Amino acid sequence: MSEDIIHLERSMMYTPVVLGQFRKHYAELEIRTQKDGSLDLVVTKLAPTQRLDLDTDLQFFQRNPDLPTENICSRMENYMPKNPSQNEVVFELRSSMIHT
Repeated sequence: MSEDIIHLERSMMYTPVVLGQFRKHYAELEIRTQKDGSLDLVVTKLAPTQRLDLDTDLQFFQRNPDLPTENICSRMENYMPKNPSQNEVVFELRSSMIHT
């Protein structure tokens, strides 16, 4: 296996919707479906930080397969608050991160 490919065994958890979330957050990611149903994620075009983020996202999803689809690949820098209370929480979290 090349270090530019992450191999995922065949699994029902990698639905088209789930894979779409990974494609959305990692535009340069190439996903190849193999004859046996397994997946190869080609990460050649991803920056090193994106590779680390992808690995983290995959591990988190594998440990939390019931995670709502819209929360896959979520982090503070790409979180979009939808109401004033969420805005307040994000503001407080970012402020506390700056002061620590």
